[in-house]
Amino acid sequence: MSDENIEQLRDVCGMANNTNQIAHQANAGGFVSVRFKAEQLIISLTELIRRILRGGDLSEPTSTTDDCITH
Repeated sequence: MSDENIEQLRDVCGMANNTNQIAHQANAGGFVSVRFKAEQLIISLTELIRRILRGGDLSEPTSTTDDCITH
């Protein structure tokens, strides 16, 4: 893995961790729709992490990113 990919992976893992914390707080506060969107974002970030690890093309959006943003 290149240094650039390692940096990207660290950034995306940090985003996933922060989003997971938001999902837990939203669930505890009764904000089900926020929790759902956060969980969808976590799925997208997980796919992005997999693509970074495989050295794939990062310019194409993940399959769930559009669903997460529009719903």
